[in-house]
Amino acid sequence: MGGEFELPEPIIQRIQFFLTGKEAARTTILSKSWLSAWLTRPNLDFDETNFKRPWWAQKSDDFVEFTNTTIRRYEESSIRIESFKLCLKTDYGPRVDHANEMILRALKTGATHLSFQLGRKFVLPQEVFVIESDLISPGRLVINCLATSRRGQCQVALLAT
Repeated sequence: MGGEFELPEPIIQRIQFFLTGKEAARTTILSKSWLSAWLTRPNLDFDETNFKRPWWAQKSDDFVEFTNTTIRRYEESSIRIESFKLCLKTDYGPRVDHANEMILRALKTGATHLSFQLGRKFVLPQEVFVIESDLISPGRLVINCLATSRRGQCQVALLAT
């Protein structure tokens, strides 16, 4: 009647792919199909700076709850994650532990492209490299580190056990 039509979900997800996580979330008000596409998008972008209050000023950690809920939805529905981006504004120990857990869960759900933006040297758990050899064809895992040390060098290291 009004010339309106629904875009296929893969097209909506491709549009959302080119937006920041926050911008993609805003598209969910357009229609139910945009919300559905956002809830099952293959690229996850977790940015702690999008959460207004710092973790220590909250009754519960909204960022941790959001990331856990999102990853759980993908795991329970067997939705494949293609890319996983994680931006942290703090290097507090439990936050880094949570980041490692999220990275491993994303890899187990199929992520082949990891991007990090962290405040200091970040040590990847050894399991990341075990997962690469077991679940991902050799050379298929891409890791982008946007963190810089005081010397301006990106540092992603393997944690020896």
